[in-house]
Amino acid sequence: MQGQSSTVSYQLNKMLNGSPQEPPPKFVDGATVVAASNKLKLRYYRITGALGESVNDALDDATKPNIRHLQELAQTFISKHAMTLDAIAERIEPKPDVK
Repeated sequence: MQGQSSTVSYQLNKMLNGSPQEPPPKFVDGATVVAASNKLKLRYYRITGALGESVNDALDDATKPNIRHLQELAQTFISKHAMTLDAIAERIEPKPDVK
């Protein structure tokens, strides 16, 4: 089931982040590797991750324990991919009007 998603991600990364002078960025642990040299050049980011054993992936499981596990997973995910998330936020943050 992951093959189609991975193929699309590879193609988008190659098309939007690759250039003749340098190879596109790599993915490590499910996230685009963000370095100071490529932070502002990137046009495509990917962040993925496994839910793990403690989370039920059923869309209708809104039990308190499952919500708590999802929140814990989200905090771990945010911490693990902070550089990538910061780079994305920097790209989409509104810029002050220059007069």
